[in-house]
Amino acid sequence: MLKIKNYVLTLTLILISISVSLNWSAAETKTPKNLGFIPSNIIWYSKDPFFAGDKIRIYSAIFNNSEYDISGTVEFYDNGNLIGKLDFALAGGGGMRDVWIDWIAAKGNHKISAKIVDGKISTIGGGNETFALENSQAGESERFVEEIPAPVVQQPVVQKDENSQNGILKSVSPKLIAVAESVIQNINAFADRQKEKLETKKEEIKKEIAAINSGEVKNPEAGGEIVKETEGNASSDEAIKTGKPLKYVFLASLSAANFVLEHKILFYLVLFGILYLILKFLFRRLRGA
Repeated sequence: MLKIKNYVLTLTLILISISVSLNWSAAETKTPKNLGFIPSNIIWYSKDPFFAGDKIRIYSAIFNNSEYDISGTVEFYDNGNLIGKLDFALAGGGGMRDVWIDWIAAKGNHKISAKIVDGKISTIGGGNETFALENSQAGESERFVEEIPAPVVQQPVVQKDENSQNGILKSVSPKLIAVAESVIQNINAFADRQKEKLETKKEEIKKEIAAINSGEVKNPEAGGEIVKETEGNASSDEAIKTGKPLKYVFLASLSAANFVLEHKILFYLVLFGILYLILKFLFRRLRGA
């Protein structure tokens, strides 16, 4: 009978110890609800996309809808390795704040995560009680960081200037446009002046040919005055024989030159051809010097 009483007493003491221990643990560590990382558990970055070597700020957000004022530390990890931590304090009743850490991105795969550690409830009077969180882990963000891409070399935009002559291309630069327009205008003005002179000269040659055909020739002894051809006039016959073919050749040359000046594309091709021959000649002279 005595042994049974001892067993009962021992069992009672054990049960009392377990009950006290459980009550003490419940009083020591609380598990408040509605606080921690925001439900979406997001992690974001100060810039996106980012590349190897970029200085990045990693963000997350925590909230506190409980009745307690809390404090603690948020730790950030890259592939499970601690990269930084931030202490925080957050009032109850709907408080929310961003938390962040600075990081230099490295090339390769990264799994960024965050969690709350050392959480404490701040009690009135300056005391602190530890607490456990159900929502202490932020969602992971997986990224592959690449090298900084090589800069793209922008080619100068080339456009056709409708005010310049027949499709001459120029670079879109204000100074270059001004120089090109000035040069083209001067060349065109020169071509127009020469064209007018050619037209005048053509009319003179046509009149001279008409005079030759009608039997009138210029008399050198009379200062170039046109005189009527007479029978037996040897000088007049000679002028007709030698002058008429030459006048037609000269007129054909003037017509060809006038045709080139009227068609500016052909004019510029001829001009560039002449410049090419001049430069080629000078280059050969310089090499032979």
